[in-house]
Order: sequence, then structure tokens, then C-alpha cells
Amino acid sequence: MSSKLRHQNKVPVRSLSPTILVAVIVLMGAMPWVYFKNQLVAGGRVQRGLEERLTELAAHNRALEARIASLSSRKALQERLDTGVIAMVPLEGQAIVKIDPRWQPAVPHIVGGQSQLVPVVNQEVRR
Repeated sequence: MSSKLRHQNKVPVRSLSPTILVAVIVLMGAMPWVYFKNQLVAGGRVQRGLEERLTELAAHNRALEARIASLSSRKALQERLDTGVIAMVPLEGQAIVKIDPRWQPAVPHIVGGQSQLVPVVNQEVRR
């Protein structure tokens, strides 16, 4: 080999440098796009999982509401009362609050067209 060929570039870097520069700029612009696209796909997977979980919880909630309705029905409460699972204590007259519709407050406390005071008496309403 001659010494002249040893120091000569085999690849013409000077003529390829604009092409390499454009390729680097395009790649630097494409990398964030790929990153954000991956984030979008990952976020979609998380959202789909949350929506599935929400659907499961809604179905479970409906099942629990149906169970609450069946357990608090009059028939179910009567059966539990008959078996002694629950006990009822009779209310006395003093524990019952009766509302007197004729009573009017001396100073009306009206908010939004409705009185905020509720008239009640603990004794029998006298007519």
C-alpha cells in the first residue's frame, strides 16, 4: 500500500455530512413522538383497566343493593323478629313527637320560601 492511500478517506464524509445531519434532526424529532405515542398507549391501557374495574364495582354495588333490599323487606324483618335474631322495643307515648300543623312561629324563619322551624309538641294536640 502506498502512503497516499493510507491517509485518504475511504468514505466521502464531506459529501455525506448534510444527509447525516438531516437524518439526525429527523431522528431527534421522531424520538419524542415515539415516546409520547408509547405514553398514550400505556395511558389507554390504564384507563381501560380502570373502566373495567368501575364496571365490576357497579355490578357488585347493584348486587349489594338488591341484597340490602331483600334483607330489609318486611317479610325478612318479620322472619328475623320471629326467630329472635332481632328484638323490638315498644315506643312509649313520651318518645313519640307529634307535629301541630296549626302552630305558627312568632318570628317567621323563612329561607327560600319554606320555614326552617318545625313545630313539634310532646303532648297530645289540643283542639
